[in-house]
Amino acid sequence: MLAALMLMAPPGTHAQNATSGTNRVHSHISQEEILEYYRLHPDDLRDLVGALPTNSVPPLSPEQALESLVSSNQNARLNGAVSLDAQRPQLSEERQKQLVGKLMDILNSTNPDEVKVYAVVVLGQYKASEAVPLLMQHFEWDTAGQGRGLNGGPNRIEHEALVLPVTQALVSIGLPAIPFLANTIAVTDDTWVRDKCIRVCLRIEGRELTQFRFRRLLEKESDLKRKGRIQSALEALE
Repeated sequence: MLAALMLMAPPGTHAQNATSGTNRVHSHISQEEILEYYRLHPDDLRDLVGALPTNSVPPLSPEQALESLVSSNQNARLNGAVSLDAQRPQLSEERQKQLVGKLMDILNSTNPDEVKVYAVVVLGQYKASEAVPLLMQHFEWDTAGQGRGLNGGPNRIEHEALVLPVTQALVSIGLPAIPFLANTIAVTDDTWVRDKCIRVCLRIEGRELTQFRFRRLLEKESDLKRKGRIQSALEALE
């Protein structure tokens, strides 16, 4: 990472003005100077993020990563998501909740859907159960990133953002999503949404547990319309 930074020297440094080749450039600027420059000039760092390969990206603070998530540059969005995912184990529960709130703000913003899907993936990685109702309102985002791959092949987070991001996030959140999925199955007449919910349930709990759960719901349900939808879901599992 530092080698890549040294080849893309910060503005105004000796390295930028040097004209005698790589070795001499390296002798005019230290690693500490580079890191200090980008610490003091985060805007330049965010510009650099979009120009470097993913495995050469300088570490981002959570705030910088959140800003990168809404960048117009897809590489920058990916790097922001990767950074937030990597930092998660070191963050306190309170700090994670704060970041989840800011990620949900991105989903409620006017940003394009292909930008929002990266926040969707991170919400899944953070197992943000509070985001489940919002995610389930936007299954259409599962098609937002398709066909927008990066050169060199996707990594795990990019793959999730480009292929069924809402489904992937709900599966990552896991059991806390099940009551919301089951209720949606019982209330919606949109067969596409119902099928999406069934598939997520299957990926979280498997076929046998999902069938058992739906049968229990069917036994307890008194509303005829809801019973009919649950019955249809059960038949789809057979």
